[in-house]
Amino acid sequence: MITTTETYKCPGCGNALIFDAEKQQMLCSSCGNTYSVEDIRQLSQIDSDMSSGDGLEWQTYESDAWSSEESQRLHSYHCPSCGSEVMAEDSVAALNCVYCGNPLVLSDEFTGMAKPDGIVPFALMKEQAMEKLGGYLKGKMLLPSAFKTGNRIEEINGVYVPFWLFNCATDSDVTYKATRTRTRRRGDYMYTDTMHYRLRRGGNLSFADVPADASLKMDDTLMESIEPFKPSEGKEFTLPYLAGYSAQKADVGIDKCKPRVNARIKNSVEAALRGTISGYATVTQQNSAVRIQHGMVKQVMMPVWMLNTRFKEKDYTFAMNGQTGHFVGDLPCSFLKGAAWFLGIAGIPSLVSWLLMRNSGNSRFLPLVIILSLIAALVTVLVMRGKMKTVKKKKEASNYTVPGSFCLTRSQDIYLYTTTTRTRVANSSQRPGQRPGAHR
Repeated sequence: MITTTETYKCPGCGNALIFDAEKQQMLCSSCGNTYSVEDIRQLSQIDSDMSSGDGLEWQTYESDAWSSEESQRLHSYHCPSCGSEVMAEDSVAALNCVYCGNPLVLSDEFTGMAKPDGIVPFALMKEQAMEKLGGYLKGKMLLPSAFKTGNRIEEINGVYVPFWLFNCATDSDVTYKATRTRTRRRGDYMYTDTMHYRLRRGGNLSFADVPADASLKMDDTLMESIEPFKPSEGKEFTLPYLAGYSAQKADVGIDKCKPRVNARIKNSVEAALRGTISGYATVTQQNSAVRIQHGMVKQVMMPVWMLNTRFKEKDYTFAMNGQTGHFVGDLPCSFLKGAAWFLGIAGIPSLVSWLLMRNSGNSRFLPLVIILSLIAALVTVLVMRGKMKTVKKKKEASNYTVPGSFCLTRSQDIYLYTTTTRTRVANSSQRPGQRPGAHR
């Protein structure tokens, strides 16, 4: 309820509003905008609702303990080169580091890791990972020839990587600033009216098994790049699944993984709500409040093939999702090949155009052709270079939304005020050099 004793700020300029009792309106003495009492009441309620901010909290996870038999069958291995530490079943005779390829040394009996809730078995074998690498290298125009001919994969390792899987429902509110425009002409002037609005969208959206790798040594971006995983196809964890493979320790706690997962969930919720807005010239997000409900976390081991090679004194690591076959890895770029492609794309059209225009005696369009050729060459080479870099951070969790769970619960579009700009335009009947409005 609006009262004359309360202070409200103008949505347009932020100055205090004055209550006009006669017109039952709120007036801004600074910018001159007026608002209905009902609109100010709704805006005040929206600000109050949004003041609580995000509620991104998860329930504490408590893992099962390893049995004494399981602990005796597991051993810990340490890499003397890079410090990596993995675990493996006692049937494994030798292991190599998934990062640097060096042999691992048996350190002691396995300790210090929570027992996983589940495991997703390998669906693809080592030979298929090698085939994927060969296919991945094809079509990479900027790849140095020596990388293909002299390249030898030094190590390929199947490793189970621990992931925390986050499950939750969300209840969210987002507000936006939006505008619509219209133009009209009066005499020698064009007027542009810009209508300003405050929008609110709220809704529910659920997520299932949003992953975050729990291994300190594994690169987070590399693991996100081989998503999505399908944890629903997982099994109950038992030691026989580890036969012939190594496994990373879960040495990153839930609290350290929360910020990454929260950011992905928040971005996905905001994208879903933004998709419900249409009919506006501009839409700018203003405030956002994402509240997690029934947040639960579990640990599952995921299958990953790790491939390592060395080229010109630099290590290159590739990863393949052992469940889906999705393959990623950054590749070296040849400067000479890039330059050759650039010169070929830019130079050939320019040369042909120059020859044609020279014979015709009209070369006025040659500079334009050269500029367009240079732009086309630059864009092409940049696209080629982009294909060499496939390790990319995931910003959303759209692959893990529960189908049919999105529900729009709040939708408000409140008109605020209108601003008008005036631009002088030339009269079509006006002669060159004639002053607007002058007639003979």
